Amino acid sequence: MNYALLAINYKVSGDGLCTATVFGRATGGGRMLIGNNVDMLHVLLGALLIIAVRGQDGCEDRDYKSEIGLDFRITCTSNAPGNDIRNNPASSLESCIDQCAVALGDSNSDVACRAVSYNVETKQCYRKDGNVTSNFVFEADTITAIGDAAPFQLDASSSPCPDGNGTVHTDDNGMDYSVICGTFWSGNNFDPGDEGEGAYQPFHADTLNDCMSYCSANAPLCYGVRWEQSATNFYRNCWPKKQNATHADSKLAPDSFAIAAVGRLQVNSTCTGSDKNFTASNGATLKQLCDSSADGPDLEVVHAGNYEDCMDKCATYKSNDGGNTYCGGITYQPDASQGFRNCYLKYALSNVTAMPSWHIATLETRGGEQDDAAGGQSQGEGTTQNNQENGSASQGNEAPAQEEEGSSKTWIAGAVAGPVVGLAAIAGLVFWYHRRKKARAPASNHQDHTDHKPNAADTYPLNAGAKYYSPPMDHGYKYDPAAITPPPPFSPYVDRSPLVEMPQAGRHVVELPTASNVRHELHS
Repeated sequence: MNYALLAINYKVSGDGLCTATVFGRATGGGRMLIGNNVDMLHVLLGALLIIAVRGQDGCEDRDYKSEIGLDFRITCTSNAPGNDIRNNPASSLESCIDQCAVALGDSNSDVACRAVSYNVETKQCYRKDGNVTSNFVFEADTITAIGDAAPFQLDASSSPCPDGNGTVHTDDNGMDYSVICGTFWSGNNFDPGDEGEGAYQPFHADTLNDCMSYCSANAPLCYGVRWEQSATNFYRNCWPKKQNATHADSKLAPDSFAIAAVGRLQVNSTCTGSDKNFTASNGATLKQLCDSSADGPDLEVVHAGNYEDCMDKCATYKSNDGGNTYCGGITYQPDASQGFRNCYLKYALSNVTAMPSWHIATLETRGGEQDDAAGGQSQGEGTTQNNQENGSASQGNEAPAQEEEGSSKTWIAGAVAGPVVGLAAIAGLVFWYHRRKKARAPASNHQDHTDHKPNAADTYPLNAGAKYYSPPMDHGYKYDPAAITPPPPFSPYVDRSPLVEMPQAGRHVVELPTASNVRHELHS
C-alpha cells in the first residue's frame, strides 16, 4: 500500500529496544514502501526527529501556571485547528499563554481565550475560545496549550442570585453592597496602567464575596464591582469600578451570568472638638486635631464610619500577635477617597501638618483594656517612649506560655542526660590518665586564667518580649558579670616543685626605645 508519512512515535526502552509507530494515509501519488524496511524506517525517523527538535527546542509535555494563576496543559508537536479568536506575535510559548490568560474585555459579547496554539518558527500566537478539544493534529513546529476548565464553570452554590437580587451583602472588610443580579456593569473601570489606579487590576475571583473584598481592600475608593460567572467569560472576572453606578459613564445592561454589586458607603465628616479630649468606651482619652494629617507607622488600617469610631478603635486596639504594642494615635479620612479602610491606627504620630479633609488624634491616657494588653504599665513621658519601653517589659499574660516552653526544653534535656553523663565519665577517665602521664614531666610556668566571656548560649535577647523570643536551655542563671564567681586558680593533680623566678644577676634589662620607633594612636 502507498503511504504519505504524517508522524512517527519513537520510543527507546530501558534495555535499548527501539519501538516506532508509523501514522500515515493512503495516497494515489508516488510510492513510499515502508513494509519491513528497517533502514528506510530509521532514515525517516531520524529526519522527523531532527525537524521536531529543531523546531521546538526540546519541548516537553507539561503543566504551566500563567502569571495570573490560570493553569494550562502543554502538548508538543500538536495543533488545534479552528476556533481562533485572534492571532498576534509572541516571543515565546509562555508569553503566548500569558496573553491568553490576561486578555481583557469590557463587552458582554467578547469571548474568553481558553487555549492557544503557538508556532515556534513564525512566533505567532493563535488564541482560541472554549470550544477547543484535545483532538489535536500532529504539527512539528506547533505547540498547543489548553487552560483548566474548572475556573470557568458556573458554581450556583457560590452565587447569591437569583434569590439574593436586591439584597445587601457585607464583604470581609465590612463594606456593604447592593446586589443586582443578571446585570452587566460596563464603564468606569480602573486603568491598570495608571499609577494611581494600578492596585485595581481586574482579576479572577471564585466568589462574589472575594470580588467585593478585593474592591474594599485597596486604594483609591472602589465604588462597586462587576462579577461574571459565565462559562464563556474571561478568567479575569472581577472588575472594580472607580465611579458609582449612577455616573454618566456607567452603563447597566441585562446579562444572565453577570452580577453588579454597588457599594453603600456612609461616612460622617463632622469634627467639632479640635484641641479637646475624646473619651473612648474603655476610658482612654485622645486629644483631637481637625483638618490635619501626620506621619507614623501603621499598626492596622480599618474602616470607621466617623471620627469618634476611629478614635475608639485606637483606644481598644490589641495586637494581633498577642504582643503589648498599643495604638498611640490615628489619622482619619472622613470621605474615604483613599479607600474604604479610612482609619489608620498608628504606633505614634510625627510631622503633623495642616490638611483639609483629614483629622488626627493622639493618645493621652490609656484605658483598662490597653493597660491589660500592655502589661499594666503607666503612660509615662510620651507615647513614643512608652512604646519603646514596652519592648523590654514583662509579658503579663504571656508568662505562662514562656514557662511552658522552658519546661518542655528542660524535659528534652533530661531525656538525653543519661547518655551524656556516661560519655562525660569516660572522657574524664581518659583525661585523668593523660594528666597522670604528663605529671612526671618538669613543671612549667603557668599563668592563671580568670577571664570569663559569655558566649551566645549564655545571654538572653535584649527584648524578652519580642514576637519570636525563645529562651535558651536552662543553664541555671542569666548572664550577670557581677554575679559570676571567678574559677579557682589552676592546680595540677600531682605535687610539683615550687616555681623559682630567674635571678636578675647577669641579665641586662633594656626598655625598647621610643625615639626611633614612633608610636601612633588612632584619632577618634
